[in-house]
Amino acid sequence: MRYLGLLAASFSILFSAASPATAWNATGHRLIAAIAYDRLTPKTRARVDALIRLHPDYEKIFLRDVSSADPKIRARAAFIAAAVWPDTIKGDPRFYDETRSNASPTQLLPAFPTWLVIQRGIITTRL
Repeated sequence: MRYLGLLAASFSILFSAASPATAWNATGHRLIAAIAYDRLTPKTRARVDALIRLHPDYEKIFLRDVSSADPKIRARAAFIAAAVWPDTIKGDPRFYDETRSNASPTQLLPAFPTWLVIQRGIITTRL
């Protein structure tokens, strides 16, 4: 019985000292996006590339750090940047943020309704 108590105490100390798990950071999301993009079939990749090019933030955010003129490099970089777009726009005044004291509903943004309709169309079809 004494050993069982010692074992239980040891496990309690071990698990209380363990650091908490944290969510992936931007690097993790980009890495998985790169792997996913590289595994797309050419037909699916072409459809995904076309969809991302329609996004209103394509030039401003998705290609912000891309210096290459090669369309394949630009398309892959945009896909990877899109993986962290929700985190990138945190604090962007164009979008609703309930943590801001002056929060107001997101206004209708040019190109976003069109982009969302196209996105839903692609999501509901087999890629």
